[in-house]
Amino acid sequence: MWIRNIILGALLLLGCAETRADDALAQQMVQGVREQYDPDNMSSQEYAFEMLYIAYGTADSYSVKQEISEELLRVYRNYTNFVKYRVAPFLDSYDENKDSLYSKLANYKDLRGKYFHGIALLMDAGKRQNAQDAKSAMVMISQCAAEGYAPAAYLMSGACALGLDGVGVARNETYAYRWLVMAAEGNYAPAYEKLAAIHWDADGNYAAKWDQAAAIEYLDKAIALYSEFSNLSDSDARAELAAYIRSLQLIRAHMVSFKGYRTGDIMSGFYPTFLALRLSTFSEGESGLRSRAYYIVQAMNDYPGTFHLGNLPNLDLSLIPIRLSANDPDVGGYMVPYYPSNDTLSLKVDVHVENYAYGNDEASHWKREISINSTIAHEFAHCFLAGRYRSVFSQFYPYYEYVVEGHATHAQYAFSNYYYFNNAMTSETFATSWLSSKYAGYFRWYRNNCLLPNGCTDWSVIEQHERSASPTGEGGKNRKLISGPSGTFKAPIFFR
Repeated sequence: MWIRNIILGALLLLGCAETRADDALAQQMVQGVREQYDPDNMSSQEYAFEMLYIAYGTADSYSVKQEISEELLRVYRNYTNFVKYRVAPFLDSYDENKDSLYSKLANYKDLRGKYFHGIALLMDAGKRQNAQDAKSAMVMISQCAAEGYAPAAYLMSGACALGLDGVGVARNETYAYRWLVMAAEGNYAPAYEKLAAIHWDADGNYAAKWDQAAAIEYLDKAIALYSEFSNLSDSDARAELAAYIRSLQLIRAHMVSFKGYRTGDIMSGFYPTFLALRLSTFSEGESGLRSRAYYIVQAMNDYPGTFHLGNLPNLDLSLIPIRLSANDPDVGGYMVPYYPSNDTLSLKVDVHVENYAYGNDEASHWKREISINSTIAHEFAHCFLAGRYRSVFSQFYPYYEYVVEGHATHAQYAFSNYYYFNNAMTSETFATSWLSSKYAGYFRWYRNNCLLPNGCTDWSVIEQHERSASPTGEGGKNRKLISGPSGTFKAPIFFR
């Protein structure tokens, strides 16, 4: 800005027209771009595109505009080719620091830029709680999807599967499947991976038929597409991608072994979903538990009614340590809330994997898997509840364990039943086969006192218990989650 003011001031003193000042400034900007331009550096190309775009708008004369336009087009073509051949599509994520770039790319009719610009507008509308702007942003994203931009089609598929009425996307299983196929046809690896998952599960949210053979074929395509980028320049990303591909190969091996197999012979009603197979590929160490937690909490978030989350505040898992622990031989896990103030809290989760029996047969292996993963669901249900309801966690409240453990065991039941038993396990089977007699009592009490007829939690009952437990009669209050002494944690790069 100060350069422009100096140039304009000098030219005006000389009695020159402002149009020449605009041309001069535009040409100066172009020269600056040329001096720093590196066709092998993505940031350099993005800077060049933005500056040339601005320079074009700054110039006044046709000849200068034409010159800049030609250079802008060359830079844009180089940039799009760089993105196409050197940026892994499944790692090409939105960056809030590039909102200005996305806006200019969108105006330049670039689908990728338009898509990320739509994401930026959607996030901004969410912060401002402006439903109309959020709907407009989703229209922009759907336009990108309709024009063949695979990541946008993938996003639209998930939106239609879940139904996001707040942004104008109704739940539609047929559209969810069509968008997903369109994304896969754009050679988007996550779309093929999702097709594998929904056909393995016969996922009704996508109107997907149960087809184990097709699921394996789709997973093969996903693995092949991921493998095309196995030589990523960033060593950390390359190592994580290699690990991710290995996990998909392990999932595939499980799928092949289960294809046509009577899994109910392992346990009554047992059928491991794609997520169950994925979770089994992670270690039981702390890094593996963290990866498991990300997928489990995402699954719970997708269906909040089913997992008894209601209007509970979301969790930022980067702020919650999840640790191995051997402090208590009588429990599978433990969640500890800390309240630095009435408006904030920090959380930590311990998982006692050593308390679950090992075995040398298939049934005991999967029982251990179900126990570990459902324990994670249980403990994070505590985390969700603690984010809004503090007083019911007081051990001096007579119904403390009935409310808190009753809620968490219901989340645990929903998780186990859906992801391992195809919703075929009755609540009483869960209570008698998977819970201690004490926890089964909490589970049954909550079932009798805190559920709506549709099986979801009646939050008015929980609110009443919170007020009864509070010394001041205060009801539920969303609190800000902050990091504790352990600091923050990195999310898995390939978590989706």
